[in-house]
Amino acid sequence: LLVSKFRKLDATVIPSLMLCLFAAFYLYPGIAKVSLTHRLVDWFLYNPVHELFVASWLHGWWGGATYEQIEPWYEWLRATNLLSTGFTLAFEFGMVVILLHRWLPAVFLVAAVVFHTTVLLASGILFWEWWAPELAMLGLLATRWRRPDVAHIFSRRERFLSPLLIAFALPVFWPYALGWLDSPYTIVYDLE
Repeated sequence: LLVSKFRKLDATVIPSLMLCLFAAFYLYPGIAKVSLTHRLVDWFLYNPVHELFVASWLHGWWGGATYEQIEPWYEWLRATNLLSTGFTLAFEFGMVVILLHRWLPAVFLVAAVVFHTTVLLASGILFWEWWAPELAMLGLLATRWRRPDVAHIFSRRERFLSPLLIAFALPVFWPYALGWLDSPYTIVYDLE
């Protein structure tokens, strides 16, 4: 009896739910970033990503590199800090509309892989447990992109339900509130 119920389950529900779960797991850190301070724009304006790069280098990432080799990258990261933080927030909050159009999941999943690759290169933080499902979902969408069952994921009903599922996933799954440097998962040193 139980098996017969699962046979009737529409298989497109699983990728749709996975995409909504991805969106929730990105939206929550975005919310955390803007709620770390009293003003909503403080994380955007004062989050020194370039300092994370230098701190990682001082702790052994890019260990063979000299200061002269690191300095141009530091200056470039410092100059593009507003751009990178803006991209991060736009990406995390933009995930809410992941099922709005057929091409958006691919755009957001590629952006997620690029984002995590950039974080790895800049800091040595490896998000392999995020990469694996994102790449798997990209593979699934790429191999079945033109099939009618994939088109069902982007129906009017799915577009309406996806923000509700994303909002529902936040209190159910409680994703990590990674706000970068002010996160409870970051070790902070006080030098005296």
